[in-house]
Amino acid sequence: MRLFFSIIPPNEFKRSVNIVQERLRGQFKGVFVDPRKFHVTVLFLGEVEEDRIEEIRSATERVSKKFSSFTLITRELNRLGESVVVSFEDCRPFSKFSDALRDSLKSFVPAVSVTPQIPHITLLRFRKTEDTKLLQPYPFNKGLGLALPISSFHLVESRPVPSGHIYASLFEFRLI
Repeated sequence: MRLFFSIIPPNEFKRSVNIVQERLRGQFKGVFVDPRKFHVTVLFLGEVEEDRIEEIRSATERVSKKFSSFTLITRELNRLGESVVVSFEDCRPFSKFSDALRDSLKSFVPAVSVTPQIPHITLLRFRKTEDTKLLQPYPFNKGLGLALPISSFHLVESRPVPSGHIYASLFEFRLI
């Protein structure tokens, strides 16, 4: 099973981000992410044997009980690799939370990335390298930002299909 931990924004937040995404159509060639799939990856686990899920769930429960709810604030649109993403203001609670989750799962899942997670929402992925022209920062609401309150996160399975991936939440974990 291909797994990752994710923050799933509420529909109202997704609608606001989708308005920005729609402004990009025609400006960029690429594959636009379905707004129903907007998420913020906390930690990518990769391929995991199904019999390890209970161990992962248990370790994750322990971590989630150590962290309070927090808020991410949108900053601007940026290019990240071959994608256009919504970036967030520096959020130390997110970084501490993501790092603690990664540290607690190192013994369970050897494929856990050692690179710190940069919180973002992917809006589109470029099809060709030549489509990756530099994207100038696109501030939200002239710097006011959109607030994304975080009180829970999900362990998500990503199943590949011909049209992309289907995401299914396996567990939801609450922060304190």
